[in-house]
Amino acid sequence: MNRNLCFCFAMVLIRSGLAQSIAGPQQGAPGDALTFRLMNGSTQLTVDRWVQELNPDRYAGNDYISSFTLQMTASVDGTLTAVAPAPGRYKIAAWRGSTVRETYVLVRPPAPVMEIRGASFVANHSPLNSADKAYASNVFALSKKAGMNWAALNEAAYIDLDSTDLQAHIACVATSFCNGLATLEDLGWLIDEAHRQGLKVALYPNMYGRTKKIIAAGYFYVLQTSEGSVGDLPPFLLAFPSLIPAVMQSYAQYMLLMAQVAQQHQAEAVNVGNQSNIDNTSGSALWSQKDQWKAMFASMRAAFQGKIWVSFAQGCGSVTDLDIWTLGDYAAGGSPLIGPAPPCRGLNPPALDNLTAEQMVSNMSQGLDSTLTLRLQAASGLPLILTELFLNAIDGVARLASFAYTVKSRAVRDNQEIVDYFEASMRALAPRVSGLIFWAINVTPSSEYSGDVLRQPALLSAIANWWGGESAFLAPCLTPGPLPGVLLQDDFERGSCPMDRQETWMPTSDWQVIADYQTPGNHVLRSGLGNAAMVPDIGPLRWTDYELKLRVRIGSGGTNPGAFIWFHTDSGDGWNPYSVHVHQNFVGLYSPTQTLATQNYSGTPSQWHSVVISITGATINVTFDGASLFKVTDPAIALSRGAVALSTFSTDSTPPVIDFDDITVTALGPMLPTVSAGGILSAASLTPKTAVAPGSLVSVFGANLAAQSLLTGAESWPTWLGLGGASLSINSFPVPVYYVRSTVLLTRLR
Repeated sequence: MNRNLCFCFAMVLIRSGLAQSIAGPQQGAPGDALTFRLMNGSTQLTVDRWVQELNPDRYAGNDYISSFTLQMTASVDGTLTAVAPAPGRYKIAAWRGSTVRETYVLVRPPAPVMEIRGASFVANHSPLNSADKAYASNVFALSKKAGMNWAALNEAAYIDLDSTDLQAHIACVATSFCNGLATLEDLGWLIDEAHRQGLKVALYPNMYGRTKKIIAAGYFYVLQTSEGSVGDLPPFLLAFPSLIPAVMQSYAQYMLLMAQVAQQHQAEAVNVGNQSNIDNTSGSALWSQKDQWKAMFASMRAAFQGKIWVSFAQGCGSVTDLDIWTLGDYAAGGSPLIGPAPPCRGLNPPALDNLTAEQMVSNMSQGLDSTLTLRLQAASGLPLILTELFLNAIDGVARLASFAYTVKSRAVRDNQEIVDYFEASMRALAPRVSGLIFWAINVTPSSEYSGDVLRQPALLSAIANWWGGESAFLAPCLTPGPLPGVLLQDDFERGSCPMDRQETWMPTSDWQVIADYQTPGNHVLRSGLGNAAMVPDIGPLRWTDYELKLRVRIGSGGTNPGAFIWFHTDSGDGWNPYSVHVHQNFVGLYSPTQTLATQNYSGTPSQWHSVVISITGATINVTFDGASLFKVTDPAIALSRGAVALSTFSTDSTPPVIDFDDITVTALGPMLPTVSAGGILSAASLTPKTAVAPGSLVSVFGANLAAQSLLTGAESWPTWLGLGGASLSINSFPVPVYYVRSTVLLTRLR
């Protein structure tokens, strides 16, 4: 949650309703001198100050705003000349007295940046049904409109290290691990459909390992399941070094099969070697089998006429195994960049997570040649593609980079930092890199969506701007964030925005947003056979005390149909939810272990019911159709936390028809920032301030003002964005934040 405090004095800020407006270009190019004037009809007005406006730290809205620093020069008559150093969407405000007018200018590159522009596309189940295929078609079409020209289609296979044959199996690695899996028939259909939507295709085969042993993950992804350890292959090979030659033979057979599929469907490229070397040291893991590698390339070249990408280079260090790298046409590797520090130099504390793109690119541009990927490019002479750039919209993604997905359950959403990280990376890398591939876009419906760029409107708009996409097509998706304290709000009215929102309730294709048959013009969420997703995907372990409001309608279908409304879905140890069950004539409240309360009611089929569930400390209140129904104290809930979720129920196999609408989650009590009575004090004397002079340092005391303690190093302009998630406004105009912790904030009045 973005924490905003507003101390509103007598001055009135007016942002709309006047005849005044800013006249100037709506679009330009980097380096253009863009001229803006504040006008009242045909009369130019003087301006007290022109300001470049930015989104705050931990921004929860969907407005695309760039944070590269505009060069701004104001003339005596009030005219502003602004020059943008890089592509972006810049927001400019003109202040005249107590009124402000705002405008945007989209600065586009003269041509799409980078030759290869795309993402990894992941199927989360297979075989695909007709609804899955319709979903995939829409995904490819939207990606094309966003400026992407390549689809890296993932395929998944595994080797059971405990077996005797060590064959590659194209199947789920485990019951709970089907990421990237597609049958060969579905893989062929996906290649053909991506082509139909105007995308080039690279096959991106992954090889996983499985064993009943406990495998230490190290840098890689390893999951412990009831079936044993499953995950990326390299750490498994460390545990079974004697099997490396046989595993290499199976891998070569698997890659030859992928080359044959690629040729059959005219894919343009195949990626070889992903997760096959451990740490880029000479002869690491499968790369020790050099003769087999060369034979594999020869067989693939005979079967496939397209390009071969070789991966995976990451991090820092020296280039090794050039005889393998140079077998390919392109070298591929991970992004070497983080926002708070130059590459390969480590982080000097504190690593602030509220940097602008201008500050990030300054760090990123220092010492790029020291990274392994750039060294590999220089040594091999191969064009370089950066793959698996993780774009999770969390606070700290510019610092965490590819590790961001590992902390999302405890993270705070930040839709601005991910835009800054992407734009800074593009500005730093564009002259040096031939391509960029994101990880990942779901090509089938999935509840794992925090890193899916197609569900992040601000980020996708930034991508479209840099990559020559249709920015106007995505413009309806750019909206401000919810009011402070609102954790989630969805009325399922998508308007003309062509993309799903970042918080989705539909991980399976049989849940859908449909027109309401009772109220023309209204849309509702219609239930399907499975559970709807837990919301949010980012930061559910921060959700403690909140109020959940929604409407539910029990329709036909099934025996004893019911709507299940889940809350506090995760105690930190997995699925451990509380729930309210709504049936046609019955409501119940349940803990993970027992029934807490039940009540019959008189209702009619297809009647809308309002449900309000509030959780404060150990107390749960449930209001049904405007009447207080339950008030229960359960000490166990004070120890739990988590997201909200929806599902449906019937006692037979017939799916019920149940609709949901107007869902809002609002923070309560300890989740809200508050200012103490008399908590605004002079920072010098700690005496209460009834009148505050401009330029004064002021301490603001309260509770939950920030989630971490941070101190800025200087009175620099970016402190207007806030610090540690806390931002402060007076008369709706932001003031700088120099120090913050949970109970105190230090600012200077302007």
